[in-house]
Amino acid sequence: MATHNTKVTFNTIKSDINKSDSAIREAVANAIDANSKNIYLKVYEEVDNGDLFKHKYFCLDIADDGEGIPINDDEFEKVFCQYKVSTKKEKTNYGRRGKGRYTYLLATKDPSSVIIYTKNKNSWYQIKFEANESENIKITNSKIDNNPTTNINKKFTTLVQFKNIDTKKLELEEENIKNIVTEIKSEIISFFADRIASKSIKIYINNELLKIDDYTEKKILNQEFKIPSDDLEVIFEVDFYIWNEKIKLKADRQKHILFIDENNQLKAIKPSGKHKLSIANQKQNHTIIVKSKYLNDIDYMDDDKYDNVFSDEVLKRLRKEIAVKLEGILFEIYKKHLDKVADEYLAYLKIEQNNITTEVYHSILYPFIQKYGNKKISNEIKSVIANFIDVLLKEAPEAYLQNMQTILKLSSKESKQIKYIEENYGLVKAISEKEKYLERIDILNNFDEMVHSKGSKKIQ
Repeated sequence: MATHNTKVTFNTIKSDINKSDSAIREAVANAIDANSKNIYLKVYEEVDNGDLFKHKYFCLDIADDGEGIPINDDEFEKVFCQYKVSTKKEKTNYGRRGKGRYTYLLATKDPSSVIIYTKNKNSWYQIKFEANESENIKITNSKIDNNPTTNINKKFTTLVQFKNIDTKKLELEEENIKNIVTEIKSEIISFFADRIASKSIKIYINNELLKIDDYTEKKILNQEFKIPSDDLEVIFEVDFYIWNEKIKLKADRQKHILFIDENNQLKAIKPSGKHKLSIANQKQNHTIIVKSKYLNDIDYMDDDKYDNVFSDEVLKRLRKEIAVKLEGILFEIYKKHLDKVADEYLAYLKIEQNNITTEVYHSILYPFIQKYGNKKISNEIKSVIANFIDVLLKEAPEAYLQNMQTILKLSSKESKQIKYIEENYGLVKAISEKEKYLERIDILNNFDEMVHSKGSKKIQ
């Protein structure tokens, strides 16, 4: 058994590892960097009988069929034991920061509960950590006689075991295997979307193969952006992934752009610049993958001092164009969800249905849906609301928006959201085309006043 003394303390790790750094994500990233083709994750319960009471706790095993960890003392110390120093260069996909493996120590309630197994020349080796607050972390590497014990029944070369994981870091409503698995799926899908979608890697969680299509509301792939740079054009290939309700991302991962160079090295993670839009419990979290050889010479950026993505003129222009494209994608989905909720209310109105009447009524319902669309409302109340709004529109169409703002007690922010919906969804345009579609409907006279009279100023 060889013991290696590192030059970093456990206290330093706790203060230096960011809240958004994830042991699970790092373990998967390390497996990908090791050229794995298959990665297996297993969440399970174990029981500690203790002296007086039985105590159940959750565990996680992560195994892969990659190249494994070098176990020769000199190479092991160089590759595994240095902090913020990485030997990964051109072949790496996600690593190079040299601190990822130390996030493992914060994933459990006790750093000694983390054990890594790796296979080398048909022999198994066990790697353990000794981490005591202000003392330098010690890492032991020893050969073992038996195969590691795990619930993963697949061939693998590396296994990371987290016993008694700190579930508080997962921010779960209820601690159970199902919710832990759901949270892990969200993280892995959103961060490794490009790899999973390309089928260059297979990731299984509790024996289920992750499939990108199961988690996407919409995906738009291989979008080419040409950004001028001096006398040249820089070409970027961009993939947009809009997640469905199965993906419940934490606040720091609800929107991001991953920048990857032509060698598949991850170079930066930055905000997309667009807030998610939500209605009726539908949250449009998104991930954007940007690939280009232009990123080859940019160093990995994981904190605020690296601002290349914000200061580089080409990337600034790129982000603006991506933001415009993303806004269109998000609003199209947002509008679809709004229409679906509005139809639930329109079912209780006796109106002549066609494309334009439906669009108009969708629009006039939006202030209410924007305010209460995610609440559980009975069918009886939906009927009352629909008829109330219908009367409100017919009796005072030119003051409809103002009345809704007053009745719903809309804040300034919410009023701006309604204005945004109006401008993008074309309420006035829909009404102004009434002559072609709605000549038989009495409400046209009121709509005409909204569009052509002084009342239109109130809507604008």
